[in-house]
Amino acid sequence: GILGARTLAEYPVTVMDVASLRLRLHSTIPALPPGAITVPMPLRQVSLGVLPFTALELRTGSASCMCEGLVDTGSPVTIVTPRAAAAAGATRGPMVDDKTSTGVDGRPVPMQAMRVDVAVLGATPRPPSGTLSDSVPDS
Repeated sequence: GILGARTLAEYPVTVMDVASLRLRLHSTIPALPPGAITVPMPLRQVSLGVLPFTALELRTGSASCMCEGLVDTGSPVTIVTPRAAAAAGATRGPMVDDKTSTGVDGRPVPMQAMRVDVAVLGATPRPPSGTLSDSVPDS
């Protein structure tokens, strides 16, 4: 998956500390402890180079899905595979929010807007209803 800027914008300050391989999210949400939430952000070698990732859990009701998300401040949205969205119990969002991206082969890839109740960054694995390790679109 790809962790996009819209999700990161939920926090007033987001610090990508590449030297210590940590993503620090400063929150003003009353339910969270004051100060920064720090999550691991390991670097992974992928076809485009060495890029930062973090664990991501998506939940809707009792459905959940753990996956890895590429921390991508240039992406306006968070992107997961259709399989991950289904495992997380995602529901259809407004069609006006649908996007078209470019696949690795250069061809357009349509994407449907979906919604989940909760997205947990740097989530600690727990027995989810669906666990996926793939990070490429289903065909």
